[in-house]
Amino acid sequence: MTIIDSAAMLPVDRSIEIVLETAQTLTTEPVPLTASQGRVLAEPALADADMPPFDRSIMDGYALIASDTRADKATLQVIEEIFAGDTPQKKLQSGQAAKIMTGAPIPEGADCVVMVENTTLNERGQVVVHEKSEVGKNINQRAEFVSRGDVLIESGTRLRSMELGVLAFIGCVNPLVYRKPVCAILSTGDELVDASQTPGPGQIRNSNIYCLAAQLARAGADVRVLGIGRDNPAELSALIGEGLKADILVSTGGASVGEKDFIGQILKQHGVEIHFDKVALKPGKPTLFGSRDRTLVFGLPGNPLSALVSCELFVLSAIRKMSGFGDPAPHTIEVLLGQGKVNTLNRRQYIPCVLRSEGPGQVVDLLQFKGSGDLTGVLGTDGLAIIPEDEPPPSAGETISFLPYSL
Repeated sequence: MTIIDSAAMLPVDRSIEIVLETAQTLTTEPVPLTASQGRVLAEPALADADMPPFDRSIMDGYALIASDTRADKATLQVIEEIFAGDTPQKKLQSGQAAKIMTGAPIPEGADCVVMVENTTLNERGQVVVHEKSEVGKNINQRAEFVSRGDVLIESGTRLRSMELGVLAFIGCVNPLVYRKPVCAILSTGDELVDASQTPGPGQIRNSNIYCLAAQLARAGADVRVLGIGRDNPAELSALIGEGLKADILVSTGGASVGEKDFIGQILKQHGVEIHFDKVALKPGKPTLFGSRDRTLVFGLPGNPLSALVSCELFVLSAIRKMSGFGDPAPHTIEVLLGQGKVNTLNRRQYIPCVLRSEGPGQVVDLLQFKGSGDLTGVLGTDGLAIIPEDEPPPSAGETISFLPYSL
């Protein structure tokens, strides 16, 4: 198990690696298809039949023999009418056609379909074909899409609407998925009051709980709110003990080096192994990560933006790993720097920004926010511009990395 010198600031990338090395993928469970959206498939989904299961028409028209249409006009006897869901009853011979609807099976003997707009009916009820057709035209062949036994959805895929449709199509109504991580969250500090209360002198409303709960739920966690823990070791110890029953415990505040920052000390008393407690990150330097058995513990900073950034980088990566994602690390994209200037530091910076299109590419404008305590200042932003540590500051038009919010 990796344990880092508590005096050292750990690089962001190494911190994420340690989180993912420590996190363990959870057990699996079958769930109803209607409740599986957003879950991660734990076994491949296989086609249980050819698709389509028979040769079928892709439009309304007439099924016939292509060689009958070599003349400028072909007059054919209509011997049958076939709707979707029907089984054709007659075999076509030369000089014959069957009226057919979209999705209906192709009758034996026919090898093409002519769309109805290219035909007319004469007074004898015969169909007159006004185009030369070719074999296979307007027909989906049996197994053209997939064959029985083909892997349609790989294990490790997060299920969206289109995956649910495919699972329904193959009759998989109780897919096997990874269990949702249970995530307990706790805010600490004597200055906090519930959002429903009016703060008194020196107090602030507890916004972190609501912001974090939304982040965690969006990532697929089953969130349990423990509430506010006062700066009292006995009270915090009881709440932490309860939180350690979950798969993940997330606390905000109390993890730094202040006189009332008790979190690290109490976690150790509960047998939590601390892997790191400082990250070369702005905002979010005083981020703590530890584990006890299979439970992961994150002590996030109390400032709202710092907590949001640390949660985005570390906690959500852990949730994705535990939920069965094949590639759980944060995913960035390359963009161009637009407006805004920044100085580089010995810590990697994650700066709220607005994403916009400009010409053929995408550009981000940096937000000149008022510090990590000002969550209102990041309203309307789309993600975080990443400014590497110990490198010359980027200029407008240069390529930088951008991390979209997963909110």
